[in-house]
Amino acid sequence: MKNLQEMFNDLNEKHFNGVISPIPVSWNQRLRVCAGKCFFNSLTLKPMKIEISKPIFAKIENADKVWITLAHEMTHAYLLEHKRERGHTQNFQNIMTRITGENKNHRCHDYDVTGLRNNKNYYFSCDCGIATGYRARAPKKGAVYRANCCKSIVTFEKINNQNTSSQNKSSTFKKLF
Repeated sequence: MKNLQEMFNDLNEKHFNGVISPIPVSWNQRLRVCAGKCFFNSLTLKPMKIEISKPIFAKIENADKVWITLAHEMTHAYLLEHKRERGHTQNFQNIMTRITGENKNHRCHDYDVTGLRNNKNYYFSCDCGIATGYRARAPKKGAVYRANCCKSIVTFEKINNQNTSSQNKSSTFKKLF
């Protein structure tokens, strides 16, 4: 696999004039459907690190896609650090179009993640039936969740792992504590 720190340095010089502060860039085994992530301090908006999905890129083995994903995360880092901008704003879209030469929505990838998704092991529902769906993790022990729709306590039920990928994945509840 590619040396991400070298790629970061090259992209920083070529497309950002070297103004992105040096931050660690590494492979992450736990990123399964998200191709990359730019971590930052939520108060200062200072970029802290970038992680790229090892499972996705081990599967597709395409250096250009790694390069595009790293450029995507570096664009977030640049905008956070120099413009105090979060998300996929118009500035973000313009920078990514300049870097890639593709005039498209640069928000989501279309990489093959077949077999990488986490299983949905828990079914949740509220009293009125609007807040229903599946999730991978059990709720935290002792935590109480309330549905936004009817304010009832959301119940969770462990399920057998059958095909739940096409099931409703609504998350219209909030954790109380």
